Amino acid sequence: MKEGAKILIAVDGSECSDAALDDLIRAGLPEHAEALILSVAEVWLPLEPEFEEIRQNAASLHKAKEFQRRYEKSSKAIAEAEDLVKLAEKRLLYNFRYCK
Repeated sequence: MKEGAKILIAVDGSECSDAALDDLIRAGLPEHAEALILSVAEVWLPLEPEFEEIRQNAASLHKAKEFQRRYEKSSKAIAEAEDLVKLAEKRLLYNFRYCK
């Protein structure tokens, strides 16, 4: 049994990224292929001692607020990256079903 191609597709939501997705239909891919779509999110992770200090010292309101702000920003970046992957998947499926 011949194994199909495995393809890694990176997306960032830019016009160039979208154009590359659309061009995949003309890339001469085999009929059966497995694709992994990924996007990268820049996230902030606290250093362990800093996290422990914040967790144990609730009186440090400024640090707790900064930690919360960074956590929310990181969570938003992850959600945006996940959305980009979902949109890319829909775009690819549409292109390969209806644009051949």
